[in-house]
Amino acid sequence: MMLIVLFVRGVTLEGAGKGLVYYLTPDFSRLADSQVWYDAASQIFYSLGIAFGGTQVMASYNKFNNNTHRDSVFIALTNCCTSVFAGVVVFSILGHMAHKLDMDVKDVVANGPGLVFVAYPEALTLLPVAPLWSVLFFFMIFTVGLDTQFVMLETCITGICDEFPHIMQKYKTWVLLAVSVGMYLLGLTCVTNAGMYWLNLMDWYSAGFSLMVLAFFLCIAISWVYGFQRFCKNVQEMIGYQPNYYFKICWAVISPMVLLFIVVFSMVVHVPAYYGSYQYPGWAVCIGWLMALMSIVMVPLFVVLAILKAKGSFMERLRYACESSDNWGPALMNASSAESSQSDEDEQEKKVPLQDTEGNDNSYISTI
Repeated sequence: MMLIVLFVRGVTLEGAGKGLVYYLTPDFSRLADSQVWYDAASQIFYSLGIAFGGTQVMASYNKFNNNTHRDSVFIALTNCCTSVFAGVVVFSILGHMAHKLDMDVKDVVANGPGLVFVAYPEALTLLPVAPLWSVLFFFMIFTVGLDTQFVMLETCITGICDEFPHIMQKYKTWVLLAVSVGMYLLGLTCVTNAGMYWLNLMDWYSAGFSLMVLAFFLCIAISWVYGFQRFCKNVQEMIGYQPNYYFKICWAVISPMVLLFIVVFSMVVHVPAYYGSYQYPGWAVCIGWLMALMSIVMVPLFVVLAILKAKGSFMERLRYACESSDNWGPALMNASSAESSQSDEDEQEKKVPLQDTEGNDNSYISTI
């Protein structure tokens, strides 16, 4: 609703067309810039929450037969349409600001997180009852950020509880409190005078490279360790049909190759973090890489743990760590199968052997 209000006001401002022309006019020469492709990949990862874990955690609370294929397509299309629509709103306002200041649109305001606190408030001041709209807008920004924190917190807690279920059932509240307090203390750095620099550092190292590395390993684990045929069969058991060949080829070949290329490319042409004209010192860059590696290192760490827990020679342990067991599959389906097996066993126990009065073999009659 807020975007619609700002859209109606933005496109009616003087000079809005200048901003929309700048926004919608493609510059095909930029397609030859490899950095553009990396930035686009980083943006779509961040926008859709790919490899963050939040989508998997939230989806785990769905009904077993929920149509995840339909939901995935709907979410992706909605996200793209919303992003394009928000861009129209922003650049119509930037066009108006450029018209007033007699400047080019690209020179009005620098890109980055601060854009939302420049373009949108400018449009709000031009609305009737501007203070009311400003309160509603910034309350919306607050609730969107809070909602994101709910998902991220739930992702952390679910991961910990799934890894240590027996311990976490008893101390889940304390773990939740500890993680919440820890995140709060870490977040205090972003509200200091250097908060924007810390935020940019986190975004530079944690929202791009590490996500693509994790997504690459996720594709390998699903397609080549678990097996994309088994995965597609599980999908069919849930939604009634298998994904088409486009998804199968993407999961098994195209996505891993593209992700690997982007990861290698980002390492080859890596540029140390900067914010405007400010170059981060070496110790800050080290902190950035430490943040990026904290999530990536979990993959080889758990591989090593799986190898150490296995028995046999090193090659046998390695093979064990890289193979999926036969009982892997959707948790609810496995639970349903277990309940069905238990019911069959209970029914057999309810049948008692009786000796025929004629001395024949035992026959079974049901006590039900």
